[in-house]
Amino acid sequence: MTQTRNPKAMHGNKVGVMWPQSPTGRASLMDLNTEPDLVLSDDVLIVGFKADPEAVRAYVPEPLELDGSGTMYIKAVQRWGYTSRNATEFISFERLNQTESFFWIPCSYEGKEFYFVPFSWGNRDWLGYTGRLVGMPHKWAKVQMTSFHSFHPTYNEAHAGARICASVENMGLVHRLYGDLKEVIRPEDTPFKWVQGSCPHFLGHRYIWDSVKGRPLANDLVAHYGDDVEMGPVWHGDGWVQFFDAENDEVLQFQPREMLGSWFFTLRFTHQKSSPYIVYDYGDESPYANRPRIKELLGR
Repeated sequence: MTQTRNPKAMHGNKVGVMWPQSPTGRASLMDLNTEPDLVLSDDVLIVGFKADPEAVRAYVPEPLELDGSGTMYIKAVQRWGYTSRNATEFISFERLNQTESFFWIPCSYEGKEFYFVPFSWGNRDWLGYTGRLVGMPHKWAKVQMTSFHSFHPTYNEAHAGARICASVENMGLVHRLYGDLKEVIRPEDTPFKWVQGSCPHFLGHRYIWDSVKGRPLANDLVAHYGDDVEMGPVWHGDGWVQFFDAENDEVLQFQPREMLGSWFFTLRFTHQKSSPYIVYDYGDESPYANRPRIKELLGR
């Protein structure tokens, strides 16, 4: 896989995303993920459903547009990131593996399609850090997903009849996902059009508060996507999702009214070329400033 680095890409600037900053960079959360030969390999489970359209609308800020159907997806990803350093160093599993899950809501702005992420969870500190730089609101949580093993007699690879499960726990069970694999379809036939060479544009609310100046450092909608995308077979089947009343999350409003199915595929890509970009800037005002609860908190 050819790597051409862009210093404005998500993983393209080792010093720019270094945290904490130090004279050597060794302590940086992003030390490994900013290596020039990093390739990310994913197992991806996506479950689609229709929820209450008014509930979905409430969690997608203006000026983003929805089609009014209540269609949304919830996604789970198990990812491995390897570099040439694996051949010469001891690399802990926690640095090269991550599992995350997030909502994915189809929307548009000025005719361009996006997938808005109102809530997301991940199991690594560096995932939470780098995600917030592009508007992914990761909470650090226990995120699990079914894995295959090459030497198992049955669960050695994706196949008809296999069930993929995923869950998020964060001070209580947040959700469980199930996907029952039935048949292989073309990537072009998925509703989200994830195809060879390109992927949908993820959209998140990047909000960073400056406690010193008492105003946002960033308050905008930011889009990002993967580069050098290569996909394995796409499996389609039935899907289910269960939401729970976890102590510090709000997901019950998205209870499914209709299930749309599940999709499972493997994927590899990089974050070394494309630059995240601002879709809309809110300035200093919260996009939810006119909502009753936020007006109460603002004392209006």
